[in-house]
Amino acid sequence: MTVVGGYTQPGVSEARHLALVKGAPEVLRDMYDELPKDYDKMFKKLALSGARIIALGIRELGTLTHQELRENKREFYEQKLNFAGFVVIHCPLKPDTRNMIKEIIESSHRVTMITGDNPLTACHVASVLRFTKKHARIMILDEPLEGEEPIWKSMDGTESAELIPNGK
Repeated sequence: MTVVGGYTQPGVSEARHLALVKGAPEVLRDMYDELPKDYDKMFKKLALSGARIIALGIRELGTLTHQELRENKREFYEQKLNFAGFVVIHCPLKPDTRNMIKEIIESSHRVTMITGDNPLTACHVASVLRFTKKHARIMILDEPLEGEEPIWKSMDGTESAELIPNGK
């Protein structure tokens, strides 16, 4: 989500404008003018611990007319951002969630999780709720960079595999 805001400094007649952007770290990644060191490592580590992560970006736009503010496309505001930080939200499970999931599984029902969370956050929740076998290797289909093929990656990023092995 992007908001364009204006402010006026004392003694100055023209308003200055800022673009303020929040969203998934994977989405904002390409909007930053300069990506902070360890950006991916940090948000993935936090997501793997079960946290919900929101990335923040800001851009000084200077003075813009009302017409320019209306006519500029969204892409104009969502580029060349400065990294402003991560919002880290810990959402502990409700106390009875684990027992309820256990009862559902024991009643021969299949449990499926559908979520809009980061896949690493979802894997953490699945692990806490014991959706997965203790020593199961969990692979996540990684979104490919432009011009690359998608690949499977382990949660910790140490293993990878082709989506469709060559020759199959």
